[in-house]
Amino acid sequence: MLRQLAAGALPVYQVVKNTAEVLEDVEPAIEGKPVAQPTAKLPIGALALVRERLRRPDGWWLLLESGGCLRETVKTGNVPEKLVVRRDKPFVDEVRALLRSSRPGTPVRKHARAVAAQVGVSAEDVPFDRSSVSSTASLS
Repeated sequence: MLRQLAAGALPVYQVVKNTAEVLEDVEPAIEGKPVAQPTAKLPIGALALVRERLRRPDGWWLLLESGGCLRETVKTGNVPEKLVVRRDKPFVDEVRALLRSSRPGTPVRKHARAVAAQVGVSAEDVPFDRSSVSSTASLS
């Protein structure tokens, strides 16, 4: 990650499980305090820039460049931890497709815009296209 920071690039993570919940702050969760409701849920395929990866007693947390944080893995009961997001190197076409399929004003669009800026894509040049959203999986 230090090499990427020196180059001015932040790591990009892609949601691989449909439980990627964005929280406003990681600290209440690690201090054992009640956690507020998620501020957003990112669907499978969503991308986000990560400015910091933190190891906490309850697992790895990712601090997002566009605000908020999310857990890298999720554990339920005695089941081993499952990956929620994974590191990714998206192609420009993937970023454009995500921008086309994400509605303006949504968390998905906000995080996609940050990724687009890093890979040199102007989000203003890639408007939302309702026809690019599949009927089964909308990136709202």
